[in-house]
Amino acid sequence: MARANYQNKTIKRIVFDLNRNTDGDILAFFETISNRQGLLKQLVRQEMARQNFIYNNNKKKGEFKSSVISYGS
Repeated sequence: MARANYQNKTIKRIVFDLNRNTDGDILAFFETISNRQGLLKQLVRQEMARQNFIYNNNKKKGEFKSSVISYGS
């Protein structure tokens, strides 16, 4: 019960789909990575730095200093 309450307050789950036909390269690469979560966090933070993203922890929301980049799927 306490663990569930903690997770509900602190954890945000993000899920995305990868297509076996078009994203096979990504899936094959992921199979070689022992810490996928760590890799994804590192890559996202690198992109945040590249875009000069500033996170205001007091307001619990982020703000882009540069234009938002849309990535194709």
